[in-house]
Amino acid sequence: MLGTIRKTSLLRPLVMLLLALPLTLAIAPSPAFADGIFPFSGTLKSGEEVCLGPTFTEAPATDRVVVLDNASSPPASSSLQWTINRGTTSAMTDAVVVVQQTGTSVHLLATATEFPTLFPGWFNGCIKNVRGRPVQVPQAFFTVSVPA
Repeated sequence: MLGTIRKTSLLRPLVMLLLALPLTLAIAPSPAFADGIFPFSGTLKSGEEVCLGPTFTEAPATDRVVVLDNASSPPASSSLQWTINRGTTSAMTDAVVVVQQTGTSVHLLATATEFPTLFPGWFNGCIKNVRGRPVQVPQAFFTVSVPA
């Protein structure tokens, strides 16, 4: 009987936690409305490229910001090529480079104010290792969102 009481007393807090978790997550504040959030962390071999997305900028396009960010500390272990591309379809076969930068830690930004003819449209963010050795990327994000 003591074993049954002990199991019941341990299960009750666990059940309460599991019931409260969805409510907690649902009311957690969000910094901005996002059309798409695409994270990446890992190692890129020499010449390897990873593209995050694509996602479409919803109307009104003037409210949207496209961001490719190396949001980690420490940053990537070596210099990488970071690119935001825009295409007319989700296949991104006709994609053009919007902004590009090389470095270990970047924050690329594309807005409808800067590039009015590109919004709305399909966007992706690509990270490429242009060096000879593998590069560790601790954490990077590509997002299309409404600024807070």
